[in-house]
Amino acid sequence: MIIGVDADGIITPAGLWNPSIRLHWLLFLPLVPFVFSLKPDKKIVEELRNIKKEGGVIVIISARPRQVRWLTEKHFLLHGVPFKKVICVDPGKGTKERKLEAAKKENVAILVDNDNDVVLYFLKKGMKATNSLKEGAKFLKTEAPFCLPNLKNDVNNYIIGV
Repeated sequence: MIIGVDADGIITPAGLWNPSIRLHWLLFLPLVPFVFSLKPDKKIVEELRNIKKEGGVIVIISARPRQVRWLTEKHFLLHGVPFKKVICVDPGKGTKERKLEAAKKENVAILVDNDNDVVLYFLKKGMKATNSLKEGAKFLKTEAPFCLPNLKNDVNNYIIGV
């Protein structure tokens, strides 16, 4: 099964900007040294390795500008993050829609994203999503229904996999 994973806020410890704000990609360049100085979370990398070892396929779907995809790939390879593909959908209006389109194109079974608005959007569109890599990994192992905890807007009512 294929799991989609967001880069900033899931693999790296912090999301640095609001992905719904559209900036020209050149304005991202001053952030590059800082963004790529953030090492991936070791626990997350280990969980991703376990997912891969158990047959899962990892596709990173990020709101980073497309122009830095190759740099994102190199950064994650340098730090031992397992993945099959990195997709950068660009920040700005329509980020949620572009992430959903990318996830559908890659046949993603579940998306893990720290942006609760993205998670809610996926759920409303009938796709499986969570803000917890542990929950995403559990779903891949069992395909069991589960409830998403800790999301704003009282989304504990959303159950996925049912």
